[in-house]
Amino acid sequence: MVKFLYREFGRTGQKTMHYVIIGTSAAGMGVISKLSLLAPDAKITCISDEAAMPYNKCFLDDWLLQKIGIDRVYTRPQKFFTKHNIDLRLSSRVIKLEPEDKRITFFDGSTLNYDRLFIGTGTSPRDLKLVEAQDSLPLFYFHGLKHAADLINFINTNKARKTVVIGAGLSGLECADGLLSRGLEVSIVESNSQLLPSQVDWQGSQLILKYLQQRGGCLYADDRVTQLMNKSVILSSGATLEADLVVNAAGAQVNTKFARKAGLDMDGDYLCVDDNQQTSNPSIFAGGDCVKVRDIITGLRVPSSTWPDAMLQGVTAAHNMAGLPKRYPGALVLTSSAFFGVQCVTCGNVNNVPDGYNVRVTTGDDWYHKLIFDERNILRSFLLVGNTNGANRLKRAIQTGEPVG
Repeated sequence: MVKFLYREFGRTGQKTMHYVIIGTSAAGMGVISKLSLLAPDAKITCISDEAAMPYNKCFLDDWLLQKIGIDRVYTRPQKFFTKHNIDLRLSSRVIKLEPEDKRITFFDGSTLNYDRLFIGTGTSPRDLKLVEAQDSLPLFYFHGLKHAADLINFINTNKARKTVVIGAGLSGLECADGLLSRGLEVSIVESNSQLLPSQVDWQGSQLILKYLQQRGGCLYADDRVTQLMNKSVILSSGATLEADLVVNAAGAQVNTKFARKAGLDMDGDYLCVDDNQQTSNPSIFAGGDCVKVRDIITGLRVPSSTWPDAMLQGVTAAHNMAGLPKRYPGALVLTSSAFFGVQCVTCGNVNNVPDGYNVRVTTGDDWYHKLIFDERNILRSFLLVGNTNGANRLKRAIQTGEPVG
């Protein structure tokens, strides 16, 4: 149950509530969009450590692919914040949280008090601590808008032709796809034995690999970049790859350092929240990539990094911050993506199949389907590569327990 201290909307005779939202990605924008409707008279402050207006990270790959212009990447223009009297503070990094005083401190030393706080600080690129020679290759990231802009600007300015992408997860493959579409030669280096190790099984990965190779890309699996040279990278296998630039897309780290120091309950690096998106402090809520939420299949707390789910967490938090109880229904971890001309939809864990579960696999020349059922013949997870028709029906079957034909 949400532990409300009071319910105030800034009406006559009542204290004007001050809501502070840290982070302007999916979860943060979910809070802001809903709070602007639920508490129109309240004071709302929105904080971002980035210089750019709020944007959708899911569209960065389409921008790199040149499918859309930069204007399509942004989610809310300045006029939205002006219309709702929202104080938007860009390039503002929070370094300290004092829950007992309901106060946050910024990097420049200034402070801000709140009545309700939402933490949606997301993730940042993981530093691989590579050995870099003098005048080594330029190293880029593919995580945020500035990263993508810097990458595109370097390619256009320097007429780069060869690149090495570190990491064959979702971000790595999306980046590789965009670079291939711009005419670059792309080599992907992955420390695991296959691409997309967290999303697909071996057979599914081999089909995606075939599409990558048809586009002219190559994969160095079970390998690592250990050193950056002037015009090449050195791998742990001893191989040397020529390159004009390197992109680090090998995972991310959760931005929760100030929350941990403030004494909030943590699950590893993730903030603990209940089904109201409330942390261990009754005035502080959180959502998005920095929290773990309840998986509707297993009941376990898991990260859920999809944009729609993070938005839902933000909307849920907004209701509860405003004193209007609402429960988050739980996460169904589903990823839908496309790269190298092939569609891929994965839902749940398709690699570690529990004993007693039944696996149904069907294949074609350019598609692969894997459905996993429990002992009661209820669908628990699935993977579709190539032909993704029926994904919504399968998702609904997991949510409802209805039989799959």
